[in-house]
Order: sequence, then structure tokens, then C-alpha cells
Amino acid sequence: ILNGVDAKVVLGQYSVDRVSGVFDVGVANIISSILLPIIPELAKRLHPEGCAILGGILDREREAFS
Repeated sequence: ILNGVDAKVVLGQYSVDRVSGVFDVGVANIISSILLPIIPELAKRLHPEGCAILGGILDREREAFS
């Protein structure tokens, strides 16, 4: 609020199938066995120049997300 971005930033906890719209940034912090199957849905909701921040991925799983 103090820096004037309150009208531009929306924080929430949602399932990807319950979100509509296109976003500049998407964040997911869940285990890879759940994350991998929903990557296409996440990509549909991300602006072409957007950024996805994914957590919950183990080092040994890194190549699956490359």
C-alpha cells in the first residue's frame, strides 16, 4: 500500500483450475508429482513475458523442469 502497488498485486491461495485471467508472475510451492501435471495450466495463465516461480522441486528432479 505504501509503495502504490496495491491495485496491481493480488495475493491468494488458489487451485490453478479455479483461477482465470493472465498474470505477470505465478508462484507454486508444491511437490513435483503435483506440479508437473499442472504445468500446462500454469503456462496458460502466465503472460508470454511472465515469470513462474516454482518451489518444492528437489535437485534430482531439476531436469524434468528444464
